[in-house]
Amino acid sequence: EGYRNLIKLVSAGYTEGFYYKPRIDKDLLAQHAGGLIGLSSCLKGEVAESLAHDQDRKAIEAAAAYRDILGPGNFFLEMQWHGIEEQRRVNRGLPVLARDLRLPLVCTNDVHYLRESDAHAHDVLLCIGTAKALSDPKRLRYEATQFFLKTADEMASAFSEYPDALANTLRIAELGWPSTSTSSRSFARASNGGSLASNSWRRWAPWVTRSMNTSVACRTKST
Repeated sequence: EGYRNLIKLVSAGYTEGFYYKPRIDKDLLAQHAGGLIGLSSCLKGEVAESLAHDQDRKAIEAAAAYRDILGPGNFFLEMQWHGIEEQRRVNRGLPVLARDLRLPLVCTNDVHYLRESDAHAHDVLLCIGTAKALSDPKRLRYEATQFFLKTADEMASAFSEYPDALANTLRIAELGWPSTSTSSRSFARASNGGSLASNSWRRWAPWVTRSMNTSVACRTKST
């Protein structure tokens, strides 16, 4: 149920709510909330942004709304630490919010590159993607260099006071583990919709099939 609802929400975000990026609202989320797990997100999330600006009442209302939409135990308040001072204020407020609303906490880390030493390469990639020079003071940049894939020990060191929130990462993984069978391949039925002549479509089919097989094989090998 959760996977089907997620597909519906993602599709609607692209086809109905797209504005620079795919978007959905709380009303649509409420219509397809069954089987989903939600996290409160990073500093740009509704809850964290409210706490960062000392708008505690707004943070409470937002967290309570997501709790009610997703159901008990399915909405987690997300604590992060990337070396950004603003996160200190947010991380002080989240445990209080969790206690008052009886919400679980979870510790996460935004991952944009593999190692901390990759931070400069990521900065260069941002410049390429936004057509900006490294020297441009107004360009998009990340304030810290901790957006890398941290080890369990590194996360435990950053959140030593919250062992339950660290353990909740495994709980979420177990709750969200897919139950679909991987014993066979399932692809959508393709139709040319009359836009290609039958013979032309047949010429493309082997290439498409080889591409799909290569993609599946690569994923299998990487795991």
